[in-house]
Amino acid sequence: MCSLPLRESQAVNELRPAHYRVIRLKSVEDGIAEQQAPTSGLLIAVVSRSESILEWSSKLLSALGLPGMDILQRNPAKPDWREGLEACDIVAADIRAARELPKKITPIVFKIVANDFLAEVRDLVTPLKV
Repeated sequence: MCSLPLRESQAVNELRPAHYRVIRLKSVEDGIAEQQAPTSGLLIAVVSRSESILEWSSKLLSALGLPGMDILQRNPAKPDWREGLEACDIVAADIRAARELPKKITPIVFKIVANDFLAEVRDLVTPLKV
């Protein structure tokens, strides 16, 4: 894994319109690096209002090939979406959905935008809030 920050290639820099920025995303390795590998079967819930995030994350988790893993998909926009969450070993949610979870559930909040890009944007915006 490369520890150097990624830079825009010259081609990307030349092709993108002026005043637009390329949003760097986290790699799968970055996303799961801090998670401890399970030793047995797991029940994992993925919670998001975005159907594409639910589909993508379920495919990604399935591709990891963890033994005995079952995945629940929950969309807070649908009725009875909280059903079964308390039985899960892990609840992963995007930032918006995490705010809607019952208080007794502590989710893993997934952020797909790279931390260095978020820091760069904060540096750009913070002086404007004076």
